Amino acid sequence: MAKMILVLIFLGAVCGCQSEGKTKTIEWLQQQGMDKGSATLLASNKPALRQYLMNKSMAPQDDTYCQSLGAKVGSDAYVQCRTSVSANRPVNDPPPRPKPVNCTSNIVLGALRTTCQ
Repeated sequence: MAKMILVLIFLGAVCGCQSEGKTKTIEWLQQQGMDKGSATLLASNKPALRQYLMNKSMAPQDDTYCQSLGAKVGSDAYVQCRTSVSANRPVNDPPPRPKPVNCTSNIVLGALRTTCQ
């Protein structure tokens, strides 16, 4: 499934054929059980599509985690756990940027000395 997701993203992002990629994404979403209207709406909203794909790919881990806490599948506690886990997943946050490094060079006793912070 992860390969299929990557292929869909690749087709939509690369070959300059976004409408073709969007069509393939809609078709794939429908194969996953989504109705055409919802699939079209989701395929038109990149952040929402990214969230959907992340939640779908993380479902087995989320399921295992919630069951490890003692929540039974179908119970209110299980639904609350799954909802909380997926809602707290940072999908659209960019990765942290590294701190800039500032370096200064000085000649100390005839030798070049560089200090970075």
